[in-house]
Amino acid sequence: METSLNQTVSGQGRLRVTATIHRVGEDVLLTVTGGDRPHAGGVAVSLPRPSLSGDGKPSASTSVICVPGHKEDLLAREAGERAARRLGVTVVVVAGIHLDTASPEEIKSLQANALEAVEELLECARNQS
Repeated sequence: METSLNQTVSGQGRLRVTATIHRVGEDVLLTVTGGDRPHAGGVAVSLPRPSLSGDGKPSASTSVICVPGHKEDLLAREAGERAARRLGVTVVVVAGIHLDTASPEEIKSLQANALEAVEELLECARNQS
């Protein structure tokens, strides 16, 4: 895994995923792209809020837009909610990972690589705050 202040790469070859983070004022823009043809397939906007259970833990509310025929909405939602809970700011995520003729195992690896890259970025961002 390679990490800089605003970019992390996880996985290799066809399974390589790149995540970037940019501060937009006090808020955050995350991109999660990779595979054979990186693109914008799903977008999520997550806002931090207290958990509805009343236990005081941080949570998030998220709105998602998915390009028809794409499945990145789930990844964008997960990344956005993790980031909003951890950083306590509004987070916009743009996700797009495409792998031609991907096997179920490759899809699982891409998802794991994507979330690993996001987690690494969030740890760096939190340490910089």
